[in-house]
Amino acid sequence: MSHFYKIKKHHWAEFIDSVNTVPQAKKYMEANGGHVVASVTTKLSIIPNPFLDKWKIRQAISVTKENPNLESSEIEECVWGMRTDPVSGKEITSADFGTQFHQHIEKQLNGTSVKVDVEWCKFSNATMAWFDENVSKIFETETTYGSLKLNTAGQLDCIAKVEGVLSVIDYKTRAVNPEKPKSISSKTYETDVMQLAVYADILREHWSIPVRQKINCYTIIVDTNGGSTHVKKHTKESLNKQFYRAVKTLKYYDDFYDLHPPVNEVAK
Repeated sequence: MSHFYKIKKHHWAEFIDSVNTVPQAKKYMEANGGHVVASVTTKLSIIPNPFLDKWKIRQAISVTKENPNLESSEIEECVWGMRTDPVSGKEITSADFGTQFHQHIEKQLNGTSVKVDVEWCKFSNATMAWFDENVSKIFETETTYGSLKLNTAGQLDCIAKVEGVLSVIDYKTRAVNPEKPKSISSKTYETDVMQLAVYADILREHWSIPVRQKINCYTIIVDTNGGSTHVKKHTKESLNKQFYRAVKTLKYYDDFYDLHPPVNEVAK
């Protein structure tokens, strides 16, 4: 599903729950004014992947045959497969599983008094152990930033000091073949690096971080089947390469859909 944000004062971004498409984003701006942008992940999703595209078509056909009464939006959610909710034991979409995992991790990292479902700890224990061993300070969790420069916005899972260096951390929940547990290390993709490279640039923009100061980026992969975890630290070379590709993709999205910032925002 596509996500859209309204850029607020000081470039903070507010998620717009009622907007899911570009035409809706344009109508929203016409009715309410302001500056609406597509999220980083929404823009990067237009990158063609022939293998994945064919797989999604096969999955959609399979889901439709098994559930002929589903709406198209529901079919889209189910294409990525169903997962088991650790608490209820019921089937939920892959997206819902990821959302609940993020919420669980946020509770643990912030040390809130809100009850933590112990059933989720199977999936978070390894991540929390990594934090305990490598992270000396957590600055923010689940923070949404907007960027006028890149005309986009995104939610940064965690901003922390890892091994003494300011870092952006992103969590991904993905299914790993139980017969090939070591394949979890191959579950990080180029778009993951592109996403983090953009997030690091947005953070640099917001915090006025000089270019010479390093920002590290990490992807934490969590297996939705057994809870095994893999932490990937991305190299500077990889981030620089994928940032260049990401910026071109972000601009192409805006040009293709004609979703540019209002003239008064450009002037700022």
